[in-house]
Amino acid sequence: MKKIITISIAAMYFLYLAGCASGGKDASEEPVAKEQRSSSKNSNSSKNSAEKENLDSAVRRNFTLSKTNTSLTSQQYSSDKAMRVAEKINLDNNNDLPDLEKRLSAQILGHQDLGSIWQTLSRVGYLYAKKNVKKDIPESIPLEMAAAAIINNDYTLAEYFLTPLYRSKDPQIKAAALNLYGLILAEEDKIPEAVAQWTLALKVNSSYEPAILNLGITAIKYGDFVTAKRTLGHMLSDWYVKSALLIADRHTGNPGEAKSKCDYLLKDHRKNKLITFNCGLVYFQDEGNFKRAKELLSESAAEVGGAPSWTEKAYKVIEKIDEQEMKAAMKKEEAVLNKEMKEKEKK
Repeated sequence: MKKIITISIAAMYFLYLAGCASGGKDASEEPVAKEQRSSSKNSNSSKNSAEKENLDSAVRRNFTLSKTNTSLTSQQYSSDKAMRVAEKINLDNNNDLPDLEKRLSAQILGHQDLGSIWQTLSRVGYLYAKKNVKKDIPESIPLEMAAAAIINNDYTLAEYFLTPLYRSKDPQIKAAALNLYGLILAEEDKIPEAVAQWTLALKVNSSYEPAILNLGITAIKYGDFVTAKRTLGHMLSDWYVKSALLIADRHTGNPGEAKSKCDYLLKDHRKNKLITFNCGLVYFQDEGNFKRAKELLSESAAEVGGAPSWTEKAYKVIEKIDEQEMKAAMKKEEAVLNKEMKEKEKK
């Protein structure tokens, strides 16, 4: 059966935000987006305290964030939660640097406007200068501002903050800066140049996940499925990566692996528009299970969110399934009629 050629993965690139405070949690720990489950007996104050503590922990480590902060990626952070935390940290007459740095991270995570973020940055810069005129502002601060500028589609401002970071002696900061520049190039549709920057970032820091994700997802988007599997194969514990690689499996002659990934993903991510779409293709084109395929594709089309083209593609595939079902029914009916005619001729 001829494959339907379609790009059925989100065009998602990954930013890097550096934790401002000292100390650290390991990067393998849970993302900040995971809402803490408190019992109904807990007071509002304890809930607010837990919420702030959760963000405090987050800004003491490095983490990744998708530009659109969508639920399509497991590296998701709660913008609403971040904004609630930012609002609780006063700016006026606040001389607590760690507190203001947390506010800055929270504002960026919450996708607040650049003007508000700039006010916090100005206060942070003033306090650093007051504390020690000769001491430079930590490189994590301009890195976060570059990320904020990209989120707000101000690429000129982002490059202003990134330029000095390309010379950083910190491999994590330098890799992050190169990754962000790659993101800017990708947004300008300069894909080869973007890939070159992400590759360079991995030469600086071979374990830098945002660059790995960007290379792998871009490879899938542009049909280089072998490279995608080689790049992302060690990250299968991430459901988003698993959902991307099921596409690569289908196009590299491994439909069984694709179905296995679908069975796993559909248990917990049945509401994900792209997962139901891609798994619908698996059941249609690879398994020949038209009923299951239409069920999944109908769910994908009905799910709110995502680009309109995804919904259109789902309906088009359903139409193709209907056509094939009709042809199969007509063929079956024709076979029955031929059989009846032969039996009559014998008589």
